[in-house]
Amino acid sequence: MIESKNSPKNLETSYHQVFKIKVGHPTYVLARMVSVGEEDIPFIGLKIFKARGLGTNSDELVATSGPFSNSPQGAVIGRAILAGKNTEYYLVPMVMDKSSEIRYEIKFYSDYPVEIYMV
Repeated sequence: MIESKNSPKNLETSYHQVFKIKVGHPTYVLARMVSVGEEDIPFIGLKIFKARGLGTNSDELVATSGPFSNSPQGAVIGRAILAGKNTEYYLVPMVMDKSSEIRYEIKFYSDYPVEIYMV
């Protein structure tokens, strides 16, 4: 489980927190982000990008929770595959309101062990 008190940001702004996922073996994953302790549930989203490496212009979108959601169940990426051996991905939590700061929790599940750490 990943917990944070900092603010995830919309893709149009700089990221305050991005998590890197290192995969040693192709694996299916599921990720769920929920706001913690918020009276008004904010519109949130979650994305996974494949890291392209140095010298490339952009990372490839692999999975998304879809449009921003303010559902009590949170934003969910369901059964996405992270393919490739020794491949790196970015897990990016986002909030629609660029000025809002929220506390959130991400639960991440995978078929095979992966490493996740804050970038």
